[in-house]
Amino acid sequence: MRNLVEKIEILKQVAMRLGAGWIYNETLSKDSRFLILSNGAGLYIEIQFVYGEILPQWKLCYRNPKYINNFPKVNRIGCSFEKSTGQIAADVSTRLLSKTSAAYEALTAAKNTYIYHQNLLTSRKQVIASISKMLSVEPCSNHGRDSYNLLDNEDYKIGSFEHLHDRVDKFNLHLRGVTAADVIKIMFLLK
Repeated sequence: MRNLVEKIEILKQVAMRLGAGWIYNETLSKDSRFLILSNGAGLYIEIQFVYGEILPQWKLCYRNPKYINNFPKVNRIGCSFEKSTGQIAADVSTRLLSKTSAAYEALTAAKNTYIYHQNLLTSRKQVIASISKMLSVEPCSNHGRDSYNLLDNEDYKIGSFEHLHDRVDKFNLHLRGVTAADVIKIMFLLK
């Protein structure tokens, strides 16, 4: 049974044998329950010693751009540290890294989703800024949704609105104390 220092040295040698930019990532491994290799292009290999598993678990992952410490798994194998570094590198290369293209596809999809949501948030802020120029608006808590109160000149709540999911230009609108004539006018505008 090898100690942690020996395992780290083995991982450094395995990373060199894998090539393609793979290195032992001391920074990510430092405060983690995993030993981590990274390739500098967004992919990671987490090595975990799981209680009850005979072999250490090697997982091919990518970093989720939305959550900094979230590494979704694409593939997993068991591989012993008792093998030679050449055998370990061959196992990792053929069995784990065979899913590299799937990992890059998942990483690209996660990045695109993250960029889409960031752009959506930016657009929503611009819409709220425009509305705030015409009406008195204040953010309010509504179970994690983007919700806002509409206030009159005396800061009395006269209504509220919230964004519809994944839409910049659509809202749910709630008004208080609206006369029948005003409802008809609003409905005419929405027609």
